[in-house]
Formats: sequence, C-alpha cells, structure tokens
Amino acid sequence: MLARIIWFHLALSLGASWACAQAPADGSAAAGAAAASSPATGPPPATSSNSITPVSKGNGTLPNEHGQQWLEYDISSYTSRVTSATKPEQAVVDWILRETGTDVWFTEPLGILSAARNSLRVYHTPEMQQVVRDIVDRFNNSQAESHVFTLRLMTIDNPNWRTRILPMMQPVAVQSPGVDAWLLTKENAAIAMAELRKRTDFEEHSAPNLMIQNGQTHSLSRMRPRSFVRSVGFQQQSLAGGPEMQMGQVNEGYSLTISP
Repeated sequence: MLARIIWFHLALSLGASWACAQAPADGSAAAGAAAASSPATGPPPATSSNSITPVSKGNGTLPNEHGQQWLEYDISSYTSRVTSATKPEQAVVDWILRETGTDVWFTEPLGILSAARNSLRVYHTPEMQQVVRDIVDRFNNSQAESHVFTLRLMTIDNPNWRTRILPMMQPVAVQSPGVDAWLLTKENAAIAMAELRKRTDFEEHSAPNLMIQNGQTHSLSRMRPRSFVRSVGFQQQSLAGGPEMQMGQVNEGYSLTISP
C-alpha cells in the first residue's frame, strides 16, 4: 500500500521540531472525521398535539446547582485576522471540544457552548470556564497569528524500520485508531533520515510549504484509484452462462490534516 509511514518536519516560528506519524496500512485517512448516519426511515415523530412525552418549560431559569456561570468572551481580535475561512469562530469551538471532550457539554452539570462571529458564549462551572479562557487567550494572542510548516512526506513499505530508529523517538498520544506518532530532536531526525534513505522501499514525496493561520485546518491528500476483483458471478445474457469477474474500486493513498 502507498500510505505506510508519513514523516513530516514542522518548522515553527518559535523553533523547529520533527514529528513522525504512521498511517493505517489500508490507506485510510488519519484525520478524526465524524461519520454521519443516514436518516432513519419510517413514520415522522409525533407532533405536540398527540405526543405522549411529558414536556414542561421548567422554572424559567438555567440550572446552576454546580455553580455554573454565564460568560461571554470577545474573540473579534482573532476572527478579524482570519480571512481564509468563512466561519473562523468554528475553529475556537472545535479546539474547545478537542481539549475538554464532548461529554462535559451534554451531561451533568448543564453546559452551553455557542459561538458567533465576534463572541463566544459559555455557561459552565468556574473550572471549565478557566479551561475555555486559556484556549481563547491562545487564539487571541497575536504572536501566534500564523505558523509556517515545512512538510516532508515519505512512505516505507516494511515496518521493520523501527528496529534502529525507534529508540530515538519519543511517543506521543494519538486519538485516531491505527495511527502512531512520535517526536524527534533535530539531531535524531537527521540520523533517522540518513538511515531511511538507505532502504530500497523508501520513497520521498514532494510537499509544499504551508502558511496556516492559528487554529485553522489544512488538509493534504494524495489518492489514486485501484481496481480489484470484488466477486465472481455468472453472465446472465450469455448463452454459455459462464463465470465473469465483477470489478470494484478503492481509493488508495494518504490524507494528512494539520491544525496548529
């Protein structure tokens, strides 16, 4: 398969670091994308006139048994700088959900997270408000307005490359199933590259320099269709009625998503 090992070098304005990620052997994307299920078929939900579910308006106030607070954060200094996205405020929401998880917003205690173009509205406990404040400060910080990435992509067919290089790499926790990631110092990265170039199954791919604004997402993808024999059936129209191969197609390659 094409997408086996992906090495990339991240050169930031505040320093340089190396990272390596191993993609799934089947070439599927490592990005954490959500799959939306198709709508269920059947009769529509009952209307309020014949509903059997009790519904009330409560006491008219938001529950705050856990000391929840309503705060509004000004994010205009960040959204005004981002011109490459139609909804830059969505990046703030996405990063909050990445760092806090989704359960804290949809279970007890009651939490609310809503973003407009210039403001972020949050209703949660003081502890969660502090987490949100730290994230918003990182977005509003003009010193982190953009990052410059030098990206180097390489593929290796056999996983035995780890035998000599693994002791030089520091593992990093990854949330995507089937994906491993490591960090390397610049010195160890140079040694690792020298070792990898000696291999016959090593291939380096061209990749552009990227300018990505803080918090936004950029995707790199290289896919190619590959045909395969999906099944064997019988010819319905032929008098002989002999077997025939039924072909299928799968996209093979790699997909890398970067979000500083």
